[in-house]
Amino acid sequence: MIADITRGKNTHDLIRYVYGPGLANEHTDPHLVASWNGSAPDPARSEDFQGSQDQLVAALNLRVEQAGDRAPVQHVWHCSIHAAPEDRSLTDEDWAAFARRIVHASGIAAEGDPDGCRWVAVRHADDHIHVLATTVRGDLRPAEHQNDHLAADKELAVIEREYGLHQVVCGEHTAAQHPTRAEHEKAHRADHQLTAREHLEANDPQFINPHLGRPKPNPWHQASAAIERIPTLLDRDDDAAAQAHLAAFGTALAALPPLSLQGVGPQLQLAAIAFERVTRPRSRIRADHHHARALRSAVRAMRRQPVKGDATALAMFLGSAVLVVIAAIRWHQLRDRDHQVIAAHRTLQHLQAAYDLAAAKPLAALALRMPTTATPARYAHLVHEAVPEHAQQILYDPAWGAMFAVLAEAEAAGHQPARLLQQAARHCNLDDARSPAHVLTWRIHRLAQRPAPSTRALAAQVRSTIGAPGTARPTQPPTDPSHPDGPAASVVGGRAAYDLAAGRRGMACPRPGSAGKDDGEHPPMLTVTRVSAVPTAAGVSTAAGLRRSRSGPASCGCP
Repeated sequence: MIADITRGKNTHDLIRYVYGPGLANEHTDPHLVASWNGSAPDPARSEDFQGSQDQLVAALNLRVEQAGDRAPVQHVWHCSIHAAPEDRSLTDEDWAAFARRIVHASGIAAEGDPDGCRWVAVRHADDHIHVLATTVRGDLRPAEHQNDHLAADKELAVIEREYGLHQVVCGEHTAAQHPTRAEHEKAHRADHQLTAREHLEANDPQFINPHLGRPKPNPWHQASAAIERIPTLLDRDDDAAAQAHLAAFGTALAALPPLSLQGVGPQLQLAAIAFERVTRPRSRIRADHHHARALRSAVRAMRRQPVKGDATALAMFLGSAVLVVIAAIRWHQLRDRDHQVIAAHRTLQHLQAAYDLAAAKPLAALALRMPTTATPARYAHLVHEAVPEHAQQILYDPAWGAMFAVLAEAEAAGHQPARLLQQAARHCNLDDARSPAHVLTWRIHRLAQRPAPSTRALAAQVRSTIGAPGTARPTQPPTDPSHPDGPAASVVGGRAAYDLAAGRRGMACPRPGSAGKDDGEHPPMLTVTRVSAVPTAAGVSTAAGLRRSRSGPASCGCP
């Protein structure tokens, strides 16, 4: 996470900016997430927006007015806090906790100090918040915050470790500089998609910060995290932002063929050509839209890191890409754009074929890493808790073995498997997936690459998710003697694996829905010593409503 601190002298202008549409209509749903007293007026949630905004400005300026000439000229303190593109989606409660810790660490408002400065935290995007304060204390003395930049960086480093977020090296000042607004405007006037800085970085491998402290995140993971959010973003009432996201996704597809493995590239080339028609807007939309910059940045980094040997990162990206195309089909259908819908269906066919080719070997390799000491029944119970409506399909999917393996490895690394399952399923419409097990496997695998969150962070996450709709509360499953936990115990999903295991043990193979000790609540979990069968790539798409299109102009043709 990165904190950018500035100072000013006009509270009203800054409040108007953070609650407004932004300089390029990039602000969506600005709202208050925290304040100095927990009850500051929120213009976004008030029927009288202007009146509430004036009340908020007056409340923040109260001590400045009381101090008179003793108040600092630059009495407005502004700190924007940005999450990394690959970080998970954070809740309002998470951002509120971060804001309180930053104002405490920076000397603006120490925890428990009744004379601390007045401040508010406003969120108007998924990946950042703005913290505003007036730097006059309750005793009318100026706040002492001379080292606020360093203090904020140190506190964010602690937050990153506790919450399992991407860790930025503190104090190195080696992060790549983002293009300024002036650079974006200059590129736009010249009808260039990239600024001069971005063009140089994308085409010159030597244009990389040489400092050893610069973090090197996996660009494929960054891109996967960025496109995972697109289906949710398409549901918002913002056509310009949606078109920008789809255009950025089209750029990502066009970049994939030369970076992919032999055999996958031709299908990706056909998918990119078909999707170009999907992104063709009726009116010109700026390609450098604020909301799509994270994906564009990840794509530029991907060009410097092609797939070599292991196609795990490619399969992970394509698994999420399939869901993006399904969401694009639905988005264009709602706007009666038949030509774009047909093109999107064609894209989906080629993308699904590319995914099947790319995912077969990585899934098989993951399945071979299934532990022999873990209890399959416990993970099956967690699946029922996290995604009950898809649990049966997941546990009988050939990919269950791979999903079981990544859950066990994540737990061995310090993660909580129940929490990872919830995070992987959050903001994801598994109804669109032909194989929910594939989708969850890749998301869990990516999330598990991050440092495991601390006990304090887990407690904060529990507090922020209790009572949230669709959130399951994991509990320990009851001990079941029918699921032994021996040194050679393991589980392989899929009917073929069950048939194979049953044949080797000389017993009848139970079928989904048959009566047994589980009474049909959970599928039977067999223990096998050696099973040569491995999961096959069943694919990640397609939505049931899209495979048998009744109202659309064409079906996607997927099996």
